Amino acid sequence: MTQETCDGCRFDGSHYTRIDARKSLRTMATRWRWTVEGIDEAVLATRPAPTVWSATEYAGHTADVVSTVSYVLHLMTTRDVEPMDVPYPRDATADDPPPTTTFAAEAARLDAAALRLDDEVAHLTPNQWARTLVLGGDTVDSDWVVRHAVHDASHHLSDVGRGLHALGFGAPRQTGTVVGVFTSDGGVPKEPVDRAVVGYRGVDGDRQRTRQHHGRVWQALCLWSADVVDALRAEGHPIAPGNAGENVSVAGIDWRDMRPGVRVAVGDVLAEVSAYAEPCSKNAGWFLDGDYGRMGHDREPGISRVYASVLRDGVIRPGDRVVVEPD
Repeated sequence: MTQETCDGCRFDGSHYTRIDARKSLRTMATRWRWTVEGIDEAVLATRPAPTVWSATEYAGHTADVVSTVSYVLHLMTTRDVEPMDVPYPRDATADDPPPTTTFAAEAARLDAAALRLDDEVAHLTPNQWARTLVLGGDTVDSDWVVRHAVHDASHHLSDVGRGLHALGFGAPRQTGTVVGVFTSDGGVPKEPVDRAVVGYRGVDGDRQRTRQHHGRVWQALCLWSADVVDALRAEGHPIAPGNAGENVSVAGIDWRDMRPGVRVAVGDVLAEVSAYAEPCSKNAGWFLDGDYGRMGHDREPGISRVYASVLRDGVIRPGDRVVVEPD
C-alpha cells in the first residue's frame, strides 16, 4: 500500500519500518523538549506570525493528532468501521485566543499520547496490521495510520524550530569548516573518507550494525564538533574525530547552539538537527575509566553529538564550509 509522503518536510513513510515508527514515537516528546530547552514559556506561547501557531499551540495540536490516531487505530483493528474523515483541529487564524496552557503541559500530553499509541502498536497481531480503513476517501492500513502520527509530530517539530528562529530564539548564523568525513561498515570507530555522498537515508556506504537505536531517517547524519573532541582530548580522553561514530566532524561552530530544529548547510547538503545522540557503551574505549557518559547532553549541554535529517542531498568533503541557519 502506498505510504504517506510530504514535500514540506520530506517525510516518506515507506522508509519507516515498524521499529522505526515505534522508536520515533517513544522519543518524540523528548525531542520536542530539547528543541525548546532553556526558552521561556512566554516565548513559547508567542506566534512568529499571526496565522502561524506558537510552539505551545503546535505541541497541543500534535498531542491531539496523536491521540486521535491512537483512537482510530483502535477502532479499525477491533471492528468494522465505516469510511470516515478525521476531525483534526483547524489551522491557525489571526483571531485565535492565546493558549491557556503551557508548552510543558502540552509536551506532557504529547508524551502520554505517543506512549499510548506505542503500546497499542506493540500489541497488534498480524491480522490487525493487515486491517484497512477508508480515511478521507483513501484506503489506508494500520502501518499508514501509525506512520501518519510520526509524520505529523516530526513535521510540526520542524515548524517549532522555524518559528523559534523567526522569533530570534534560534541559533545565530555562524560559519565553520568540515574537518573530516567518516563512514564504517558497522560499529565504531568510523574511518575517514575523502567524500561522502549524502541522501535521504544518510551517507552512501555507511552502515549501522544494529537498528535498535540507529538508522532512522531523522538519524541520517551524525555530526560532532572537532572543538569538543579537542577539549575532551585535553582532559586526557584518548578520543579523535570519527571515533564516536560521527559522520561529519565540524570546527568553528559554537556547539551549544546545535539543538533540534536548527538547520545547517554542510557542503552541498542541507540538514536539520533532530536529536541529541545518546551516549553508547561502544564508545567507552575513547574515555578515561570508560566514562562514555561524558559526552551526554544531560550531563553537559553543548557537548553531545547530534543527529540530523537530510533536507537536501549532496556531497560533503573535508574542508567544506558549514553554515548554521543559512539564508
